Amino acid sequence: MLVLEGHPKQEGMFTMRLRVPADSRLDVHWHPRDERVTILSGLVRVGFGEVWDEGTMASFGPGSFYLNPPESLHYVWCVED
Repeated sequence: MLVLEGHPKQEGMFTMRLRVPADSRLDVHWHPRDERVTILSGLVRVGFGEVWDEGTMASFGPGSFYLNPPESLHYVWCVED
């Protein structure tokens, strides 16, 4: 993890760069503010709601961008790194 600007635990915007291993999964969680995500490489699948459901997950590849609104329950599967 590399923080490029700001600080994740302070008020205001911040930018981080993460490298996540293939087949990593993040269980249902939420963030107190907008989460803006740009995919640099690999394949990421994202779903929303209280229950993990692969059938409803959206896929994002290199160059893709998505936004998780504040306090929205979501889960993430980093299929490829």
